Amino acid sequence: YEAQEFPLTNADRQILADKDPNFRVFDMAAGGDAFQSSKASYYHKSIGGNHAAKLGIYDDLTAHQLSGQPNLAVLNMLNTKYVLQQQGNEVVAATNPDALGNAWLVQGVKFVNGPVAEMTAMNNFNPKDTAIVDEQYKNLVTNFVPADSSATITQTSFDNDRIEYESNTTAPALAVFSEIYYKDWKVTIDGNPADYFRVNYVLRGMVVPAGKHKIVFSFEPQIFYTSKTISQVTGWLLIGLLVFCIIVLIKRKEEKPSDAIRE
Repeated sequence: YEAQEFPLTNADRQILADKDPNFRVFDMAAGGDAFQSSKASYYHKSIGGNHAAKLGIYDDLTAHQLSGQPNLAVLNMLNTKYVLQQQGNEVVAATNPDALGNAWLVQGVKFVNGPVAEMTAMNNFNPKDTAIVDEQYKNLVTNFVPADSSATITQTSFDNDRIEYESNTTAPALAVFSEIYYKDWKVTIDGNPADYFRVNYVLRGMVVPAGKHKIVFSFEPQIFYTSKTISQVTGWLLIGLLVFCIIVLIKRKEEKPSDAIRE
C-alpha cells in the first residue's frame, strides 16, 4: 500500500538527503493544487496539504497568495526550500535559494489598517527586509533599529509544543519567526514573559532586546488547562462520593440487628 500510494520518487530522495531538518516543501506536482493533497507530508514538512479543520488565517493566505501562481515572497517567508514540480512523467525538486529560514531580523516595518490591507500589502514586498504589521499591534513595535550584519537569530530546538531560539544583537531588533501566529502560544525571553504579535498576516514577530538571549515559544492552550482542572476536581469529587457511599453502607450493616438476636 505504501509503495502504491506514497511512492518514493527521486525528488523525495533528493530532499530527504538534505541534512538540514528545518525547511519546508511546496508540492506543485499534486494535480495542480497542493491544498487538496497531503501526500507530500508523508515524507516532508509541507506548507500544503488538506484538512477539514483549518486555521482561518492560513486558509486566507493559501487562497489569496498561493493558489494559482504562488507569490514567491510568501514562499520565502514560509521557509520553502524545495518546490515539487511535474516535468513530463517525472516529479522534480526545484531548490529555492531565497527561503528565509526559521527566523530572521528585518530592517523595518510597514503598518497597515486591517486584514485586507495586510493581505494586499504582501502582493509586492520583500519579507527579508520588511515586516507588515496591522496597526492594532503598533504599541508592541517600539524601540528597535534596523538589524546590522552582525545580528543573528537562530532556531536551536523544535518540538510540537516548544520552540527555542537564540538571538544576539547589538541593539533592539525586530524578529520574524516562520511559524503560524496562534493565540495559545506563549513566549518568554530568558524565562521572563514577553509579548509577540502577528506579522505578514500569518507569522509571528517580536522586538528582541540587545544582547544574547534565549527565546522560547511554548504551546499553552487555556482550554486544556481549564479542562484539566475541571477533570481533576471532578475526579476527586467522585472519589469522595464513592468513599462516602462505602462508609454509609458499612455503618448501615453494623447497625442492622443480626438474625440470631431477632430470633
